[in-house]
Amino acid sequence: MRERSQGKNGTPRQDIHRSKRRTAAILLGLFAFVVDGGIVGAPGVAGAAPASAESAIATPEPSQAGREEAPTAADPNGAGTGGGASQAVNAPAATPNPASSPAPASAPKPSPAPTATPTNLPAPTPSPVPQTQKKTVPTVYLTFDDGPSALTDQVLAILKKEKIQATFFVLGAEVKAHPDKLRAIAQAGHAIGNHTYNHVYKDLYGSFRNFATQVVKTEKIIEDTAGVKTRLLRAPGGTFGNFDRLYFDSLQEAGYVVFDWNVDSGDARRKNVPASEIAANVKGTKLKNEMIVLMHDGKGHEESVKALPAVIAFYKKHGYAFGTLSDKMTPTQFRLASSVKWSRQDPSLETAVAWLGGTGAAVPAVEATERAAEAGDDGAAKAWLAAWKMLPSDLVRIGDTAYVPLRLWAARSDGEAAWDAASEEATFAAGGRTLTLSPSTGTLKAADADGAESEWRVSVAERNGGVLIPLDALRKALADAAPDGRVALTLSEGRSYNDNN
Repeated sequence: MRERSQGKNGTPRQDIHRSKRRTAAILLGLFAFVVDGGIVGAPGVAGAAPASAESAIATPEPSQAGREEAPTAADPNGAGTGGGASQAVNAPAATPNPASSPAPASAPKPSPAPTATPTNLPAPTPSPVPQTQKKTVPTVYLTFDDGPSALTDQVLAILKKEKIQATFFVLGAEVKAHPDKLRAIAQAGHAIGNHTYNHVYKDLYGSFRNFATQVVKTEKIIEDTAGVKTRLLRAPGGTFGNFDRLYFDSLQEAGYVVFDWNVDSGDARRKNVPASEIAANVKGTKLKNEMIVLMHDGKGHEESVKALPAVIAFYKKHGYAFGTLSDKMTPTQFRLASSVKWSRQDPSLETAVAWLGGTGAAVPAVEATERAAEAGDDGAAKAWLAAWKMLPSDLVRIGDTAYVPLRLWAARSDGEAAWDAASEEATFAAGGRTLTLSPSTGTLKAADADGAESEWRVSVAERNGGVLIPLDALRKALADAAPDGRVALTLSEGRSYNDNN
């Protein structure tokens, strides 16, 4: 039998070698511990490695670790904070394999040194901050057509009780019959829109001139009755199949904002539609963020009044706010039909706009302040106004242009205005100048002392039976005309001027 070799103290040499290897391993482990400054990230240990920018990202709770995150606005792919690179940054350090690093049970197990991040790599891109989007409150716009009537007071009482506002598209004929009702609508703060004069389809859609005449007539009645200048307009029966492109384009050019609807209460489909059916029609319409409800307060719509509380309660239950239509909104309109139901001969767009009062006629005229005279050369404009005994506040601003009311211009200078029914000319005389308005063309003519004429195209507007032209055009005409010459101001073909309009 072969004897094991022994050391000096009688210990077997194999045990001595094993003990030396163990001691060396312990020393190496302690050396690594000291060099690395202690356990990485261990609190309270001197020299602990500072947390990196990535390690500031929160690690998911254990209960969330195995759950797939739902997509969010900041993370549309659904990675969330619990997955992807950010999770890898926060992964715990791997536990050393005991087999590869034997150590006595009493010795602490050193954590492996962290892997150094190359300094030439780009810094990690921070996760995008979710943008907080303002929640839009759904809004319903209750609209009432064909009034005012004896029923309007009941509708107003319900709206007042519910503390909500609505929009009333009124007929000129009904306003003349019930002027106090329109004033009550305006005084209660509700919006008012133009619904033409008589609601007779054949008149309105058999001829655009008839339609335009009714619109302008009703506009004047509304303004004279309640002091309201409105751009809102609703076509009787709606635009689909009744309007062609000319109707839309000319009304837009004249400044009107045409509204249809997207909720039909059905209260006008036949006579005496029961209140329960009206409410059911409203409730059966798919909810949208913006609802424009068609109802009626004209005569014969008692059931509509009865249904109104249920309609209001329905929208309140679904969290809707109540609002009034505005010319600042993008209007809800039916699509343009491929053909219309009516046989008619449309005029040119220029003529159609002229019948509506001209470009921007529906836009409320805002009295200009000192700034209105800034058109062109400010100083010269103010001097011109002063010479003619006019103030900047006498001007009317339509769009970006300052207009002069010709009747006021004549009156300020102790002149006169007259209408000749035979020749259909309006004459304005002041300061030795005479302006003549004719309905034949759309040009401004100025004749000098030698009879030579200067001619320009000008924009002519009508307001409350009066005629206005741009300040710059009037200044030029009067400057170029001889003191005793005549300046003829003419409107577009097909228009006439009447003092009593």
